[in-house]
Amino acid sequence: AYLTTIRDNARLYVTFEHVVKALSSEGIIAIPLKGIYLAEKVYRDVGLRPMGDVDLLVQRQDLDKSVKVLQGLGYQLEYPFEVERQCQVMHHLPVLFKPGTLPIELHWNLIPPTTPFNIPIEHVWDAAQPSQLNGVEVLEMVPEDLLLHLCLHAAYLEYFSSGLRPICDIAWVIEVF
Repeated sequence: AYLTTIRDNARLYVTFEHVVKALSSEGIIAIPLKGIYLAEKVYRDVGLRPMGDVDLLVQRQDLDKSVKVLQGLGYQLEYPFEVERQCQVMHHLPVLFKPGTLPIELHWNLIPPTTPFNIPIEHVWDAAQPSQLNGVEVLEMVPEDLLLHLCLHAAYLEYFSSGLRPICDIAWVIEVF
């Protein structure tokens, strides 16, 4: 399982690097979320944290442009959608996929706007720090925002339905930071 995770994640990091560099070349800043960030920065071993897609936080005003950049790289929409309509009910756009690579999920917020919680996304962006992930320049959330995101994602969005992985993510973030 460990070797399979290393192999799969190596492909994911190639996808991540290609996408983030393309976004950056268009002036779009990305904050890596969940697995792609946790495997390297928290677990510190990409074989310990399986993942199935790349989750990136981009600013809401950059969503349309981000979709166009990904389409220019050959990514396709999971289904046709309007960005503004998606932003009214969700915190991310539908998956973008490309044959031979893993899916990309573009987030504009950490939780849907319909939840009873209020996380000022401007605070997340203002507090984010420059960093590198797999040699690529990115911003990273401060530990408090990272922990809040992981807790809300596990408890509220997934109702703890993803097994132990979210609990391990939370425990490791607390241990490391």
